[in-house]
Amino acid sequence: MLSFKEILGEAMTYAEVRGRPWKGSWEDLLLERELRSVREYTALHHRRTASPSNLDDVWNLGDNAASRCNWSEVSGRIPTYRLHNQLYWYPAAARPLTILEKVASMAWPVYSQMLVDASLVGFSPSRDEAKQMLGNAWHLASGTVVMLAALSSVRLSHL
Repeated sequence: MLSFKEILGEAMTYAEVRGRPWKGSWEDLLLERELRSVREYTALHHRRTASPSNLDDVWNLGDNAASRCNWSEVSGRIPTYRLHNQLYWYPAAARPLTILEKVASMAWPVYSQMLVDASLVGFSPSRDEAKQMLGNAWHLASGTVVMLAALSSVRLSHL
């Protein structure tokens, strides 16, 4: 599934966009507000559970953890994706989710392990396509329903 190359590519993208050098640590790429959110979420997590982060924790660093706590801790669900590029922090790995991990969480088969049959072709959206899909909640099941509704409302005509 996830490769070191994918994580490094994500880091390089953020380093370029933010005008910061990649030094091997995601914390070097985080904005001050995002670092504050990580600290606040960490403190909230420890107060709530008194244990380290579990593998299901995801925190939206675009939100202020002190006033609007948007995390998977309570619901068990990844916070809602939005059109603008926010980091969804995965504390178990001390890094944000990659764009492909986010698309995979919406059930799109972007990794070969997600394919039902090895002969099928995976889906590989561009970064811009992925952002649009995520911000518009384009879950594979939603897309399938829309496609089926459109197809069922059209009558074939014979020429």
